[in-house]
Amino acid sequence: MVMKTIKVTEEVHTMLSELGSKKDTYNEIILKLIQEHNENMSEELDDDQASYYNKCIEKIENDDYSDIIEVDFDNIDEELKRLENEGLI
Repeated sequence: MVMKTIKVTEEVHTMLSELGSKKDTYNEIILKLIQEHNENMSEELDDDQASYYNKCIEKIENDDYSDIIEVDFDNIDEELKRLENEGLI
């Protein structure tokens, strides 16, 4: 196996050390991180989710913003309660 040297800061080195156990090599720790990343990136939507998102994308592509809800982020807690009370979320 060909080995490569990479440079990391002391902070990253410490963080990697904390993620693994004493028996883990840095290669093993980095490999686990990459695998977790790839698993998270490849999660598939179920058919209902995919259909919903495709409909949303199609509406936006057709400039149909009828389902858009305006929210005042300065009062987000009140806005969420209002939307829940209206049955919108």
